[in-house]
Amino acid sequence: MEPPGLLDRFRSATLRQPVEWGLWAALPLAGMIWIGTRYDHGYFYFDEWKMIGDTRGSWFDMFSGFQGHLEVVSFVIYRVQRTVFGLDNHVLVYGAFMLSLAALHVALALVLRRLGVPTLLALASATVAVYLGPGVQGMSWEFMLGINFALALSLFAGLLALQRAPTTRRAVAVAALLLLAFACDSGVAAFGAVFVGLVVVLQWSPRLAALTLSIPAFAHVMWFVFGEEQITGAADFSKRFTFANRLFLYSVAALFGGGDVTVTSTGDPTIPVDAAPLGLGVLLLIGGCIAFGIVRRRVSRPVLIAGGAALAAAVVMVVAIGWTRAFLIPTSNIVGSRYVQWCAVFLVVVLVPGLVMTLRSDNHRRNLALGAVGVIVTVGAFVANLGALNEGRDFNEGWSDTSQLAIRRGITVVANECGPVRELNPKGMPSPDLSPQLSVRLLRALLDEGSIPASFGSPATADTRDLVCLRSDASNADNP
Repeated sequence: MEPPGLLDRFRSATLRQPVEWGLWAALPLAGMIWIGTRYDHGYFYFDEWKMIGDTRGSWFDMFSGFQGHLEVVSFVIYRVQRTVFGLDNHVLVYGAFMLSLAALHVALALVLRRLGVPTLLALASATVAVYLGPGVQGMSWEFMLGINFALALSLFAGLLALQRAPTTRRAVAVAALLLLAFACDSGVAAFGAVFVGLVVVLQWSPRLAALTLSIPAFAHVMWFVFGEEQITGAADFSKRFTFANRLFLYSVAALFGGGDVTVTSTGDPTIPVDAAPLGLGVLLLIGGCIAFGIVRRRVSRPVLIAGGAALAAAVVMVVAIGWTRAFLIPTSNIVGSRYVQWCAVFLVVVLVPGLVMTLRSDNHRRNLALGAVGVIVTVGAFVANLGALNEGRDFNEGWSDTSQLAIRRGITVVANECGPVRELNPKGMPSPDLSPQLSVRLLRALLDEGSIPASFGSPATADTRDLVCLRSDASNADNP
């Protein structure tokens, strides 16, 4: 007997099913529309210009790496943006960024749903984690598109790994998703591979586990050994430990609306002193509740495995980031950074399914009431995080807008070759503080190839000419 087709399933669906289908479409779409309304407030800035510069070489340069990470997908998107759509807009890059957030939203919600979380609560919890105010950089800077896709693909791989009756076909599919995540961003994909790898090893047969993980593991090892070296610097153990545990605790607090941040006029975030204690308190409270559920055998084996795997991924993540970034980023700058969002995504898988299974009972009405309370709590957390979200987004958009104005002024000067008296300074930068990766040499090349039209420029100032041109008294010997 053939399985029912899509039309048959639609005809036999109860009223509840179309409502659930509508939620699966509406909430991710609403997120995309919300992010889409900010399109005019952004333009390429900072590391994006290095990526754009990298795309001017061979297509094989996509495998060269970007600051220690393999980012093939971002390379392709930025190259097509430059060559097809031009750089007087960022429509393709921003569209891909919106899609990456929707993919992450759906993937996380599907994993939660697979682990027994009710649909509305799963979608609401995923919304809080993906559109996280204290991790606002992940949802406000389009350059995060590769990272968002890497997280989403890792979670889709985890979703397949959590399904029953693993097969060779599913093993190949999980391996392919892990490789695609690796191509999107090798760094974040490594954390996703920890999550998926533990789920596979603990649930599947050794043969299928080896088939699934061998090629992705080989790719990660080869990149670690032979790929571009990551940016690292000196920091003592105390600083790294503090950075790692604060990142972990701030991420827990943020999921419950406690990761507030204030951006001062100098652009330095300040963290309330209660964020880390709040995260620790929430972790102990919910962790104790889940531990009770485990002892009472209320938590199923798949939820236990997935929660343990996600916790391991989160711990590996904060240790790795603390080790490699503590020298660069003050602890006071953690909140608002993308790292909080990454950690929160895995912590949702740790906390929500275990808590749901622990509190669930045989009483249907009680379960509905608890589900409603859960949704109210997540909505409250999202609302509580809006202050941090708006301030962090304003900071990022201000960075982008200010950089764009400086670059457009620089375009006017470069297009006119500094006028009849002065010469271009190839090592000059139209926006040295906010986009130091964009040199006059690169800007001149982009103008010459037509990626940026001269008409995109804005009226220049004397300060712009000083940044872009050699001094009028400079000799030819001074010209780099």
